[in-house]
Amino acid sequence: MLPPKNDPRWTWFIDHIGETHVTDLSAKMFLSRLKMQAGAGHADKRELIAMAHAFFTKHETALADDIRRIFADEAGRKNS
Repeated sequence: MLPPKNDPRWTWFIDHIGETHVTDLSAKMFLSRLKMQAGAGHADKRELIAMAHAFFTKHETALADDIRRIFADEAGRKNS
């Protein structure tokens, strides 16, 4: 299940976008674009979170494994 936009895991996701591993090609392309926007300063963190949340919401069924991996991995690191 996708966490809400105000969940702190989204901030972690944006801060570590270059370290995020996904298997789906469309997700890889989206993350590449998001990373470029973050690095170029074209969008603030809230905008990046909103874009990522919208993308993953739209493709939640197809990206279920990647979503589970992204947010479960982050939770595991936080608790260790």
